[in-house]
Amino acid sequence: MDTEVLNAQKDILKMVLKQISVCIMQGKSVMNMSLPVEIFDQKSLLDAIPDFIGFLPAYAPKVAATQDPV
Repeated sequence: MDTEVLNAQKDILKMVLKQISVCIMQGKSVMNMSLPVEIFDQKSLLDAIPDFIGFLPAYAPKVAATQDPV
């Protein structure tokens, strides 16, 4: 396993557990707690944009050539 990935996951887990404990200590519901974005995707916005735009050359000509408004 990659040690950098493991350390990042450990840090995220620590942060989530800290948020849960703070919510419990304040008497708030844990159901309304927001989760950090890093749990779902390790990419930053700058990393994700090229992935999205990379599909543009493949689909843009097809979209421009169609007559269907949908």
